[in-house]
Parts: sequence; structure tokens; C-alpha cells
Amino acid sequence: MKTIAIVGAGPGLGLSIAKKFGTNGFQVALISRNADKLNHLADELKGLGHRSDRLPC
Repeated sequence: MKTIAIVGAGPGLGLSIAKKFGTNGFQVALISRNADKLNHLADELKGLGHRSDRLPC
């Protein structure tokens, strides 16, 4: 499975990119300093049927 890393993942552009790649079969690695934001994004992607990992840094 292909994976894309999105650094600075947030609810705007980062989420849009994650949805686009998730729809095209990619696993998404969400990277951000804010763990709460990552959890929210990952939950939203999971609800759409996309696989994602969250990496708070």
C-alpha cells in the first residue's frame, strides 16, 4: 500500500489532501504538533473509510 505523509496536518488544506489521497488508495500519515487535532482528523478520515496514522511531533 502506498503511503503519503502530510506534515502540519490541519482541518483545512491538510484534510483536503488527506481525503484526496485516501480516496485514491493511499494510507495517510498525519503529522502535527497538536495531538487533539490529529485525533479529530484521523477520526474524520476513518469515518470516510480511509486508513491513517497519527504522529504527534
